[in-house]
Amino acid sequence: MQYLYRSAEGMIEVSAEEFLSTLRPDRPVCVVIHGSYNYWKDVLAESTRNHRWIQQAAGGAEVQVVHFSWPSDGVAHVLFPVELRVLGRRAAVHGGYLAQLISMFPTDQPVTLVGHSHGARCVVAALHALGGGTLDDGSHLGGEARPPQRVRGVLIAAAIDHDWLNPGERYDRALSPVEGILVLTNPRDGWLQVYPLHTPMKGTQALGLEGLTRRDRRSLGGWADRVQSYDCSEWVGRSHDFATFNSSPGLAEVLRHYVAF
Repeated sequence: MQYLYRSAEGMIEVSAEEFLSTLRPDRPVCVVIHGSYNYWKDVLAESTRNHRWIQQAAGGAEVQVVHFSWPSDGVAHVLFPVELRVLGRRAAVHGGYLAQLISMFPTDQPVTLVGHSHGARCVVAALHALGGGTLDDGSHLGGEARPPQRVRGVLIAAAIDHDWLNPGERYDRALSPVEGILVLTNPRDGWLQVYPLHTPMKGTQALGLEGLTRRDRRSLGGWADRVQSYDCSEWVGRSHDFATFNSSPGLAEVLRHYVAF
């Protein structure tokens, strides 16, 4: 893990201890995780827009913003379905690092994890690990890890299978450490409409397309109450681009109670 602080002079590297010392438990921390196909210059540009958007969503409340970056550049552009699987798995594995980071926060620190596209898979994987689950690479947090007591999640254009939160599925422990998860869905999302290509034999729909199905909610039982969906197609049209979301004041208002609490 590398810790960077944006100052007036540019990016400054700090130690883990210095980073943790800046956290104030009297105000929430919002951790934003980008999706695939983001190079470092893109991450820096997006972080500025995200910061403004989160502050707008907070409605004047004090919120600390952290950006968690993972290596999301493409690997095999001529084999798109293969690349989707590789990047999705990479995001999930880095969810373990995100979980380790969150477990170092004070237990009374309110935390919101905001993930876009494959960044949403990173969020769900981290929550699964915080809930005691094992990740895609077989890793898990040690028993001494103690996640914060108040955690919320926001999944934007989530590039994960719609049923992965269900009992017995890949991330079935993800709902246990959270107060609630907001899923911003868009049935018009052009990229998510081709998401089933990553598993052509199964062809499972993405969670970010239309959210949990009725069958998913029956399978989850009472846990389904922790998942709320909001159709944002009127704000973003067919776009999957994070910039379309984080430039919308209307969607900032939708995030209000998941960012400032």
